[in-house]
Amino acid sequence: MCNLCNTVKIGTEFTFRKDNYLFGIKDLERGKDRCMSQIVEAGAEINRWTTEIAKAKGKKYNRATVYDIQVSDGIKKHESLHYNAKKVKFIFHDNRQPKNQCVEWCVNFDLDPMCIELQADPVTYQFYETYEEVIQDLIFAKTTCIPEPRCDVGGGGHISLDLTTAFENDPQYLRNFLVLYEAMSNNEQNEGSILRRSQDIVNAPYMYEINERGAFINVIGEFNKLPPAKATMDCLVGEINKRVYTERHEGLPIEEAPKGDEPHYQAVNLEHVLSNTPPEQRRVEMRRFNAQQNVRELLNELDELYHLLYLSRESVKMNLGVDGRVVRE
Repeated sequence: MCNLCNTVKIGTEFTFRKDNYLFGIKDLERGKDRCMSQIVEAGAEINRWTTEIAKAKGKKYNRATVYDIQVSDGIKKHESLHYNAKKVKFIFHDNRQPKNQCVEWCVNFDLDPMCIELQADPVTYQFYETYEEVIQDLIFAKTTCIPEPRCDVGGGGHISLDLTTAFENDPQYLRNFLVLYEAMSNNEQNEGSILRRSQDIVNAPYMYEINERGAFINVIGEFNKLPPAKATMDCLVGEINKRVYTERHEGLPIEEAPKGDEPHYQAVNLEHVLSNTPPEQRRVEMRRFNAQQNVRELLNELDELYHLLYLSRESVKMNLGVDGRVVRE
């Protein structure tokens, strides 16, 4: 378990908002002027925020020092001309290490429906633990816009598991993880799990919540019978996307998420697992999280995710029984 904390890389999406951020995905398209003033204001907030962060260059904390901060134009995933994204490159030094040993970490500040979204480079659990005080101060101490734990107002705290370091590109590990996660989602014994705290059933439903579990059990059962040469990652994920991820929550607006986007709007998004994705971008996106309020909350969530990753490396074939519990074949 401890070894996973040092090796498994996770990408994060931290979201921050104000009550008047009401712009949707259509409003962020090129040429759309509805909610323009809100988008302009959110863009100005990004500029102020990143400018303030840059002033922390050279600041020393108990465990780490901010050696350098560089702000540049960021990457926009929407085409609205009413704002600009910003990228912040942090160069941190762990005060316990030699001064010439620094680490870089980039965070992209962008907009997404109803929020400012911070897309952070994949790093390990150990990184967040080492630089918790710095990240808490420079990112989560923000007061003019805040992480909103409510799932009905946009934003969320999605966590992406790097395919290589989390699953060693092994389809058996991924299969076991998906089985364990779905079993956890509807087991009353796990009622207190931090992984079950989010109520975002619209954007990230568990399989049992939208009647997909039966198809999942069938797909996993068939996969478990395949010879090793055919039991590939592409085979597993392709069948799930085609035969399991066919439902959507009735509350998901069709204008925001057209038909065909069902594989995206699930608790576990597998769109970026297939082998036609660039290797450095292959990941499993865990979407059923509220916006994290602080670094410690993220670490608590990772504790439970990493526990499932540890269990998934058991050398047995797993599936769900009719009662929703894990069956080891």
